[in-house]
Amino acid sequence: VGSGWNPAPTSNVIIDGNGKTITLSKSLFVRVDNFTMQNVTLKGKIVWDKEPFMKSPITSGNGNTCGKITLTNVTSDVDMEMCFNHRFKRFAGVIYYTGAGSVLTNVSYTGNITVKNSSTINSRVEVVGGIVANAAGTRFENCPNEGSILIEKGVTPGQNDGGSPIVGYVGGIAGKAVECSFKNCTNAADIDIQAEAGSYISAGIAGSFGGATTLESCKNSGDLNVGN
Repeated sequence: VGSGWNPAPTSNVIIDGNGKTITLSKSLFVRVDNFTMQNVTLKGKIVWDKEPFMKSPITSGNGNTCGKITLTNVTSDVDMEMCFNHRFKRFAGVIYYTGAGSVLTNVSYTGNITVKNSSTINSRVEVVGGIVANAAGTRFENCPNEGSILIEKGVTPGQNDGGSPIVGYVGGIAGKAVECSFKNCTNAADIDIQAEAGSYISAGIAGSFGGATTLESCKNSGDLNVGN
């Protein structure tokens, strides 16, 4: 999938890769809803240094959330780099958002995520997840992350419209999780946040939990380095 690929938002689609591999230099879709993908491996490298908003190999949106997502036997080995200044700064190794009723089974990330600092712009990132950035009403089962996450020194979560500082969230599986369940999910990747202490909150499974979120047989074995 190269530079000429430019699909519109997609809904009510089923993709069965039948064990094949898709090589990416940009995201597959802008935004998806009622979307199913299974039996596929994603490879390649994607660099974002101009386009803001939310980014991931499957979706690269314009600030809008995705809807119900079903992913089964999906591996992302896509290396990603980003550096831009914008309010919407969410980044994930597989898909940037999952909405109510979403189910992720045997979904893994094995690439590397790097949020780069810049001498020319104020680089910002708000939420980073090894598999999903923002997860809502989602069931994760047998989802391992082995992809490292690096947020370079000088990167900040940024500010809200009122000018108040935003706290950033980073997780090996999900950056933020609300009304979710995690079963047999593991993070074996290192998370290195070189930004100042207090700017980011991080954990092996998810940086933030909300609502009736449950964890069963989950484990973090990666090293967490957060700020100072």
